[in-house]
Amino acid sequence: MANLKIYVKLGVDNKNIGACLESQCIVMLAHLKKSAHLIDNYTIIKVNPSKPPESFTSLGLRLRIPCIVLNNDAIDDPDEILTTLEDNFPGGLLKNEFESDAEIATRNFFSRFSFYVRGVAKDCHNLEQEFLLINQHLEKVVTRDSNNLFLCGSQMSLIDCQILPKLHQVRVALQSILNYEIPVHYRYIWKYLHSAYNNAAFVEACPPDEDIICHWSNKSQPLPEFVLVL
Repeated sequence: MANLKIYVKLGVDNKNIGACLESQCIVMLAHLKKSAHLIDNYTIIKVNPSKPPESFTSLGLRLRIPCIVLNNDAIDDPDEILTTLEDNFPGGLLKNEFESDAEIATRNFFSRFSFYVRGVAKDCHNLEQEFLLINQHLEKVVTRDSNNLFLCGSQMSLIDCQILPKLHQVRVALQSILNYEIPVHYRYIWKYLHSAYNNAAFVEACPPDEDIICHWSNKSQPLPEFVLVL
């Protein structure tokens, strides 16, 4: 029986998972594999990076979160964690021809959001162009089958584990910090989000809104003004 421990970021409430995208992704992935009976069980350990417990520091890693310990082997590189979980517990995720299109449709929206919330971009035009691409992709997937709720079909794929935490944080941060709502005419994005909010894997991994707001408020300070001296 595999012994899997997942160390994730502790939220500002000292109770829930924090607003760490990689932590959310890995917890979602583990949940899906457990639901598919590929993992017997796993333990989530929430860690305050500034005050890590001895059980975490004794792993001899770089105090980087998230990390996993699988049968006494500790790994703290996010890409290596995903590879390790896939290699040791293959399956439990939808894989089909929509994956490459989903990657293309979603590859730039988070950077556009980051520019907007940090004040680098002065308006939401470029971000909404990325929302349009995601919405069009989701429409194509739903047109294939009305039961399709996620980026590649009726079940979650690996890319859903990576994109849904980002999209949710984008929605919450923009609404709170910039009073911006994802436009309702991107109806397939909203359908996608509501599918996530009713999915147990997403719910287990999702931080409270307050944690997301705190995280992004600290990154959204106005840029300093520079005076050019001639």
